[in-house]
Amino acid sequence: MVFDICSVQTPAVHAMQQYLPDTSNLLTIHPVFGPQSGKHGITGLKCMFFNISCDSKMYQDFKSIFSEKLKLQIYEMSPEEHDREMAYIQGLSHFIGRTLKKMNIPDAPLATESYKHLRETSELVGYDSQELFYSIQSDNPYAPEIRKIFLEEIYKLDTWIENK
Repeated sequence: MVFDICSVQTPAVHAMQQYLPDTSNLLTIHPVFGPQSGKHGITGLKCMFFNISCDSKMYQDFKSIFSEKLKLQIYEMSPEEHDREMAYIQGLSHFIGRTLKKMNIPDAPLATESYKHLRETSELVGYDSQELFYSIQSDNPYAPEIRKIFLEEIYKLDTWIENK
């Protein structure tokens, strides 16, 4: 039995299939939380599952452990579906959060709820390792396009403000 817990699934699955061709029990799992979001417990948090070539009983046993014992919400989807979603969910949130962290946005007495959420995003992802950030941005085949769209929209909005 071999399984991964990578944030980016497509390249991980390809590597497993390429380098572990004789292994019949391959499973990919992505716990969609990290140390910051799971620090008060993981009950109810999300976990992605995809059965590459795992025996069906073993696969069901693993799902049961994660759902019944660990109390995680299980989502079954292909690595491509996962990475498309994660391009927004992780790619965009980590890109924005890392930027806000580098800006060192201040805590402020007049902070609105939306501003507090920006600070929370900065804190949640701002301390993740450079390696994780880079992997989320560069290994996910769909992340560069989402970043590009985001930056284009920022530029359009800034141009609109300047020309108004």
